[in-house]
Amino acid sequence: MSQEGVGVAYSLDLRERVVEFVEEGGSRVEAAARFKVSLWCVKDWLKRKSARETRSSRLMEIES
Repeated sequence: MSQEGVGVAYSLDLRERVVEFVEEGGSRVEAAARFKVSLWCVKDWLKRKSARETRSSRLMEIES
């Protein structure tokens, strides 16, 4: 049976470390190589973090 198309569930800790690495100046390509994840994952995790921060700031504006 082929494993093609089967996703891998990465831990929240790993995702946070990858995002932190990039935010501290590492490149996306370096992060993918260092943490042995795909470049797509790195880009996706950064995009998701950005979306969460945007939603959070909007909620704070509404509550003010």
